[in-house]
Amino acid sequence: MLLSKVLRITGHAYIFFPFEKHSLLTTALTEAKLQFKNKPLIWHVKGEDTYMTFMWVSRALSSPPRYVNEHQSHRRDVTAFHTLAKPYSLLYNLIDNSTTKGSFIVDPSAYDLSAVRVCLETGRNVLANCPSKIVYEQCMKQIAETGGKR
Repeated sequence: MLLSKVLRITGHAYIFFPFEKHSLLTTALTEAKLQFKNKPLIWHVKGEDTYMTFMWVSRALSSPPRYVNEHQSHRRDVTAFHTLAKPYSLLYNLIDNSTTKGSFIVDPSAYDLSAVRVCLETGRNVLANCPSKIVYEQCMKQIAETGGKR
């Protein structure tokens, strides 16, 4: 698993995944000698009967920060450009509570660049990969117009 090669000893990652892939993911994480809790975290989509599972993963630490609890309840952003975009409030909670100013954040699938906005507001450094040129252009226009603020 590439994550074990690029993740610093003091670093961590959040991996969002469909629950039916839990066994496959835990096997890969174990083989990569990464630390994780077998019980996934849950983002409940507030106001809907849907949820998404995710895991906190680290090379050395055994559990996520105390303010990142097992159940996150956040509404989808009505301004999101993509259906797979994570809500700004969810990303804000995860980034703000598990990193410090100046930390380096990587978002390999930035569907609406919410992580970029959070990092601009909280003083984190960020590298984000947006999989769609159209979404990227819309997001960059919005960030330019608002100065990174919501």
